[in-house]
Amino acid sequence: MRKVLKSLKYDVKGDTYLFIDNIEYVKNWGSILKYSCKYQRHITVFVAVKNSNKYMNDDLREILGYHCEIEVFPFSYKEYLEYYKINPNPKINNLNEKELFEEYQQYGGLPEVLETDDITYKLRIINWAFENTRNQNIYNLYFIRFAKSLTKRLIETTGETFSTKIFQKFVNQDSWRQYDMFDLSYDLLLHYYSIITSMDIIKRCGNIDLVGDKFIMDEYKHYVSDPSFFALCRYSQINSKEMLESRIYMEFLRRNFNVARGIINNEEITFVHNNFILK
Repeated sequence: MRKVLKSLKYDVKGDTYLFIDNIEYVKNWGSILKYSCKYQRHITVFVAVKNSNKYMNDDLREILGYHCEIEVFPFSYKEYLEYYKINPNPKINNLNEKELFEEYQQYGGLPEVLETDDITYKLRIINWAFENTRNQNIYNLYFIRFAKSLTKRLIETTGETFSTKIFQKFVNQDSWRQYDMFDLSYDLLLHYYSIITSMDIIKRCGNIDLVGDKFIMDEYKHYVSDPSFFALCRYSQINSKEMLESRIYMEFLRRNFNVARGIINNEEITFVHNNFILK
């Protein structure tokens, strides 16, 4: 990478854009970018950093002040419709509004999925995107099976209230040992939970007590970034109220609106403005 950036230094032909995925495999990539691009204003570099360590990454500290973070989302339903207006597809164009929405709820808005009509290939792409994102974030964890089970649990309970303390008790009392854990400590659960909810698959939504004007700790709802990830786990529920909430919450995130679930005397307001720093 150092050689590539050096070659661009002396070959200026307008603005240059580099897109680098899996950059964590490049040793000391932060310092390489910092010193190779510091005075090269014609070079713009976009990198994808593994989520699980993005807030504790020495390389990110190297470029602190020289970068801005861009959150990337799959296509929204609106963008999904716009895509097929630009790229007409006879199969899609023949669907009515209900069928079109169900198609989106099942296969989602990953760009490569929209480019094919082959159902098997669509599912292969979705599975690859899901497993690649999940596995890159949990591969160095000791209890990998538990991490996979927790990820699946959070997706399956999309739109439902989740308490880490209650879940810890549930795991420790689980006679079937489906989570492959014994005496799960609260700190260990929080560690795994923070990694999993930092992945691009799952988005966490906090709860606010509107009467006491305080953030409710240990209670969250979770939503999926793309409906296809939910369909992998619970296909029969793709048109549920919770999935509609998930689409609305993702739209808030796209527009950079900070929202949370509001609670008034045990009654719920689905989304309210979140004026707390903690999300």
